[in-house]
Amino acid sequence: AQLPDEALPNPPETPAVNLVNPEPTATMPAPAQQPQITGTWTFTVPRTVTRVMKKTGELTQYSLYAGRPAANDTPIVVITVGPPSAAPENSVAESDPATYKVTGTRSYVLNGNIAHEWTGTTSTGSAFSELVLTRPGATATSDVCHAMAAARNTAERTEALAILGSITWTPAAPSPGAP
Repeated sequence: AQLPDEALPNPPETPAVNLVNPEPTATMPAPAQQPQITGTWTFTVPRTVTRVMKKTGELTQYSLYAGRPAANDTPIVVITVGPPSAAPENSVAESDPATYKVTGTRSYVLNGNIAHEWTGTTSTGSAFSELVLTRPGATATSDVCHAMAAARNTAERTEALAILGSITWTPAAPSPGAP
């Protein structure tokens, strides 16, 4: 190989980046509209549990009692469903340390949904488990499922945990002619 005695000339200076569209915000395409996916939060209740439903505005709340409730009984599970603006999407237990002593937290997948869980004991000594559930792909307006279980004994705890473990979200069937 023969090398020349003189240096090769430098190429003309070019910008390191070639601008394709110097004003991209002026020509942005319209954002794609995501379809609104509707569905239902469901759960299974044993025959020994009494279900009381209350609907107020955007919220639907189920209070579940072990057996037939007396006037001053407290539910073993309360499940609330509604949009994030109305349903609790953060922990009630963490925001009320006088009532709830949180001893554990975790996030996991429950029946295909994203679950955030807080566990511990109440100020009266009952064990509690609190869940905030959202579905994968949920938007800022998607319903949140908030569930709080408090049990005074092993039988109530077993029933409450079975109910919490059964919570799932099922998408609604698309309407005829929908894309």
